[in-house]
Amino acid sequence: MHGSISRRLDQHPKGAASRMRQWGRAVAVRRGVVTLACIAASVLIVLSLDLPGARFAADRLKRIQELEAREAHLYGQLAERDAQRESQRRIYVDRIQKGEAQLREQGQEIMALRARHQRDAGAAGSSLTSWD
Repeated sequence: MHGSISRRLDQHPKGAASRMRQWGRAVAVRRGVVTLACIAASVLIVLSLDLPGARFAADRLKRIQELEAREAHLYGQLAERDAQRESQRRIYVDRIQKGEAQLREQGQEIMALRARHQRDAGAAGSSLTSWD
């Protein structure tokens, strides 16, 4: 009996149009679901393909930041050592200059003592020769 009703609806123009609309809606809904599923799948594929690259980039960035921090620390230590060595250099240069000044003074004192000794020896020699 259902078959005869179904045949009669198929033969009726309004029944066929109604069925076509329902079928069209069902196909449109299925197309939308399939389209949404394809979009979601492609997004997941892109994310899954990009994640290793993103991890690699994040690891590289982290490593670069660590290297920059270490480099900054090492440059800081180098600057401190340079300042310390410059201070030591100034101290040693000052000591050397004082030593050179002392040597010049001692050289002048030695020259003065030699001149005095020669003068005294000359005076003593002339008195010795006058007694002879």
